[in-house]
Amino acid sequence: MQAVIPNSTFFQIDTRVSQVIGALRINNGSFAGDIPATGTVYVSADGSSFIQVKQWTSTDIVSGILTVNWPPATARYVKLVATSTPAVSSNWFSIGEIVLFSGSAPVLWSLTASDGAGGVSAAQDGNLATRWTSGGAIAPNSSYLIADAHLSYSVSGMMIDDSHFQGDVPQTGDVLTSTDGTNYTLVKQWVAGDIVAGMLDLHWSAVQARYLKVVATSTPAVSSNWFSIGELVIYSAFP
Repeated sequence: MQAVIPNSTFFQIDTRVSQVIGALRINNGSFAGDIPATGTVYVSADGSSFIQVKQWTSTDIVSGILTVNWPPATARYVKLVATSTPAVSSNWFSIGEIVLFSGSAPVLWSLTASDGAGGVSAAQDGNLATRWTSGGAIAPNSSYLIADAHLSYSVSGMMIDDSHFQGDVPQTGDVLTSTDGTNYTLVKQWVAGDIVAGMLDLHWSAVQARYLKVVATSTPAVSSNWFSIGELVIYSAFP
């Protein structure tokens, strides 16, 4: 192991077969200082002739996570070249986890909530039988969930799937977005008529946002029910 040598230190992946590749994500959440501040991504069909498809900068790295996208290309090899050192120049270039995608990398949302007996990660674990819950009766305008995408994206809608917990969606609520996590703008309100069999599906004109906040402005039909989210889906696309 040694300090990063710009334009010399690299990491290469051989996928074994030619396939369409359009994005990658490095998750260095536990090693946030180890990703080079700048770098270049190349792809190749034969491992000899490489084509540059993307360059990244420090602004693409958020909390130790680097996500880069490019026009999808057919390739077998992906090569990452460090063109500078990490923020701490003596740090090694390390990769905790790396994932390749055929198209744009999905948005990596982090969730927080006003309260939560059920564990907020359960709202995006792919399992409808698990849920985030408020842990008690709802306090209107106080119970909320916030999703943080880490970067700004085009956001145009969301769905709460409480099909396994049909009585838990508040009868009314607000959806707000923010670019900084401090100043929020109302983009949508819902009413009881928008909830069908525990499903709330909302759409609005696309806005650029990093944060999405869901606020309960009333209780569910059964006022003592907790606010819960089996699965939260946010409709978003890369700008």
